[in-house]
Amino acid sequence: MYYSRHNNDITYFFTWGKHVLIEGNGAIYRADTDIGKENWTQEYTRLYFKGGITEVKNGFLESFINLKELIIDSTVKNIEMTNELNELLKNNNVVIRGCYNTYAEKFAVENSLLFIHKDIYIGIRHNEEHCESRTITLHFDESGQMSLLYEDFCQGISAGNTMGGEFTRTMPKEFHKGCTLEEFADMMPEAYYAQIMKNKELEAFLYSYTER
Repeated sequence: MYYSRHNNDITYFFTWGKHVLIEGNGAIYRADTDIGKENWTQEYTRLYFKGGITEVKNGFLESFINLKELIIDSTVKNIEMTNELNELLKNNNVVIRGCYNTYAEKFAVENSLLFIHKDIYIGIRHNEEHCESRTITLHFDESGQMSLLYEDFCQGISAGNTMGGEFTRTMPKEFHKGCTLEEFADMMPEAYYAQIMKNKELEAFLYSYTER
């Protein structure tokens, strides 16, 4: 985890697969890439603007010369476009991910970029007796097809050592356009029911998916 030297409200989390998760409040500027780590923006290909970021100022995205995928949360309302950024997005065939009917989709359409809905976290089930947990995510592949991504985590033999794995399953045969949140919850294991019924992002997706 790193903080911007320009703004302590901007936080970077470096995860697997050259993926950077960015959290903060308000606008983000080119100066916010200063985290005390040289040339780091050239290493990462996937950026995820989490909730709280409202605007991306010119010069920020241009720093990520190897950008391949941009995930834009619904709080983002504007990305300042420059000729340099336009060239980068086109030359790298950058994929835009976000939610339907948000700025992310509008940005992709206006700039002739591929738009794919971002993954939606469904919930987690804990098995405290065996120190295990399983998360389910509604996953959208590069063609936009949906599947359910299961990720298992379990405590290893030594402290701090975790093991597990992941696998995908096709959508339940009962899934259909017009599916309600409650119907979706009924398709999942009972342990996830309460979490799904409170999932506003999933509810919004199901509604938007029905309208398409």
